[in-house]
Amino acid sequence: MTKGENTTRIGVRIQDAALDRLSALAKANETTIGSYLRVMLERDAPARYAYLLADGQRTVKGKFSAGELSLMVDICNGTMWTADTIPYGVLANCEDCEPSYYERWKVDRSTLISKLNKLSVTEHFALVAALETFWRAVSNGQQPEPGKILD
Repeated sequence: MTKGENTTRIGVRIQDAALDRLSALAKANETTIGSYLRVMLERDAPARYAYLLADGQRTVKGKFSAGELSLMVDICNGTMWTADTIPYGVLANCEDCEPSYYERWKVDRSTLISKLNKLSVTEHFALVAALETFWRAVSNGQQPEPGKILD
């Protein structure tokens, strides 16, 4: 990463599937993938993502109990999130986890799964961002409260 006047230069890695989608967009816009990515990264993508994430954070707040959030923090520990797994990835983890997690956190499985099914894509991204922030804080020696990740 190189800092300059009002800008920061960074290198990026893009998954093949995402690169294929972006290449198709570049072709539709009659430009090269390099030019398209440069414009997206310099002007649009970070601001668009930040806007969508903030909207998801605003709307997902208050939809889950402390126990439900704690269960999701617990079962998503170590999950490797990608753009393709974030939508409905927490839901998949909740559907696949052992009943003992629901017992431990005193959470009704069907209620939680129903709530997760009703989230928008931006709300799923916001939920995953909160989960990642929790585990990043833990890896930095902090002790955040799992039931308050959306506060």
